[in-house]
Amino acid sequence: MDDTEILELLDTLEEISGEGEALEESEISLAFSLLDYPTPEIATRAAIFLTGLTDPAIFLRLLAIFPECSAEIQRQLAILMACLDHVEIYVFLLDFIETASDAILCLTIEMALANTRYPILGLIFERLDTAPPHYLRKLERIIRSMDRHRLKTILRLYPVVPHERFLRDILGDTFMHDVYKKK
Repeated sequence: MDDTEILELLDTLEEISGEGEALEESEISLAFSLLDYPTPEIATRAAIFLTGLTDPAIFLRLLAIFPECSAEIQRQLAILMACLDHVEIYVFLLDFIETASDAILCLTIEMALANTRYPILGLIFERLDTAPPHYLRKLERIIRSMDRHRLKTILRLYPVVPHERFLRDILGDTFMHDVYKKK
């Protein structure tokens, strides 16, 4: 098959899944195999297709193969997965950046996590007490990059803001004063 035929096949699979029909395992496996395809457009389309499927087994399989994917596909998958509503994804991505050494990949994941609509702040808070210094800096960047208005809204939900000293250090006293002002 040439690239055009593969793209048409992905279009067909998207149509089938969009109509609610179940895909065959061979079709899903084909899409997974295309993540390694040498043409970036096809690998990207496969990533978009797979993250658009609603079966939890698909995203668990994506998480399982994530470390073996190319850096480019890892970056794309991280951005796409940060749009989904499965806690396992966010636990995985937070754990992944703790040990990952690719700076560009880590920054991409950090920005994807900072901009997700999923409530990850609690997941970050639970890591703060045990985070080694290099990981703590990554967690700081995530929090620092979050939308300030949204962050205030989330922090106002807590009866007592956890890790207040840490938050004051990275976000400033004025920001924390504003959080408490509207409580």
